[in-house]
Amino acid sequence: MNFIILGGRTGRAPEIRLTATGKKMAILSLATSKRVGDETKTLWHRVILWDKQADVCEKWVGKGDSIFVQGEINYSEYQDSDGKARRSTEIIARNIELVGNNKHNTPKERMDTEEVPF
Repeated sequence: MNFIILGGRTGRAPEIRLTATGKKMAILSLATSKRVGDETKTLWHRVILWDKQADVCEKWVGKGDSIFVQGEINYSEYQDSDGKARRSTEIIARNIELVGNNKHNTPKERMDTEEVPF
């Protein structure tokens, strides 16, 4: 089973793209932390969201927001502009959950203005 849950903060506002077929995609940079001895190490994850989840992300997620994502890990290989083989690890999110009172979307504001989208 390929299943992952991550909780952390976004490193920047989501990057929104449309595919050639018009499918919406959002790309997030998610920071998680772990303790190693006396130090805290930050790990960065590339998170991809599609369709309705990308809509939610575009509307409600900004830089520094706390979120949880559930999804699967995807590994791929590609060649860079110099022809070198590169590897990429991405989280393909199936669900996103906003946590707490983020700067861009407090739960009260969402419930007062419209139905919560998840």
